[in-house]
Amino acid sequence: MLFVLSGSRSILLTQTVERDIACPMCDSKQIKVTVYQRYHHIFFLPTFPLGKQLEIRCLACTAAQQDCATPVLIKKHYPQKTNIKYWTGTFIILIAIAAITFSLRNYDSEKVIYLKQPVAGDVYSFTLFVGKEEMTQHMKVINVKGDSIEFIKSEYVPVFYGDKEKYFAANPTLFDGEHTVLAHEQLEKLCKFGSGTTIYRPVK
Repeated sequence: MLFVLSGSRSILLTQTVERDIACPMCDSKQIKVTVYQRYHHIFFLPTFPLGKQLEIRCLACTAAQQDCATPVLIKKHYPQKTNIKYWTGTFIILIAIAAITFSLRNYDSEKVIYLKQPVAGDVYSFTLFVGKEEMTQHMKVINVKGDSIEFIKSEYVPVFYGDKEKYFAANPTLFDGEHTVLAHEQLEKLCKFGSGTTIYRPVK
């Protein structure tokens, strides 16, 4: 079972001794000021900052208090801006989403071109539901003439390992079934009706 380790953490930024502040417990002016950076993480990867936290501790009586709402003191002891590294996880997630989106759009564009301009050798694979039964169909283009596209069906449903294009190219005997002829409009409707339609074009 996969567990998503998500939560918040704190990391030490700086420690200084403040001699202008008196301890409310003993009036000592030896106050250690510690600044922490809090951040959210997923799988130990920082995703976004949650702000800075200030801890004040008296070195004389060891009285301590934490206060997140002291921006003046925080800025005084740690004036630097939040490091961009605390956004690492967010950047990685955004890049992954962008890459997946680009890949899907690129595949969809390629699929539209193949559908509009079929050539001999193209393999169409899709799943059809006939009643309650699921049927996987593979058809290979063997001839294109005007608006007519001639296919040969495969009666065998292969189990794929690796590159599907290489698999189809290396196993031409997969397609030895019934011949059928479809118009472009019929093919487009069939691809829209089918679930998970994929089109493979052999690399020449």
